[in-house]
Amino acid sequence: DAQESRGLGDVYKRQAITASTGLAASNIGGKTIHSWSGLGIYDGQLSQRGKMDNEALGIYRAESNLKYADLLVVDEVSMLHAYYLDNVDTALKRIRKNDRPFGGVQVILMGDFMQLPPINPPSHKKKDGLNYGFAITSRAWKEADTKICYLDKVHRASDPDLKHMLWKISVGTVSYTHLTLPTIYSV
Repeated sequence: DAQESRGLGDVYKRQAITASTGLAASNIGGKTIHSWSGLGIYDGQLSQRGKMDNEALGIYRAESNLKYADLLVVDEVSMLHAYYLDNVDTALKRIRKNDRPFGGVQVILMGDFMQLPPINPPSHKKKDGLNYGFAITSRAWKEADTKICYLDKVHRASDPDLKHMLWKISVGTVSYTHLTLPTIYSV
């Protein structure tokens, strides 16, 4: 399930285009990271070596995805739990027999951590030892020595008052004055 595209020079890269949600995956012509990786809705901690839970054995059904991708793109990574990104990293390392971050696959992670956080299960269903935080708190994120690129140009709004109000909402400092601006907006 990798697409081929010309990379730097004349090297072809087999790329996997994924997202954390079905809608986001559909919008970019890809698959969910859950489907692509074979992990599905697995909510355990994948071990690097040794026996795996039956639920995690789906990575072997997705072996060719994991083994042959040169580039993995994950959109809306901000909605992915830290433990899940760790599991993708572990699956890639395990299938590729490569201990480098993400099994040596080049990874592009995209998301806006000022938007929605990952959805957490009720506290009585949380499993001990799993990091339910943002992907940026994962072991995989830290090991990968990620380079961060900030995109700060707003493309979906042109009105300066609306842009300012949206920024205030995103940083949690919106005031009553912002909410009573006289202009009616349709985004």
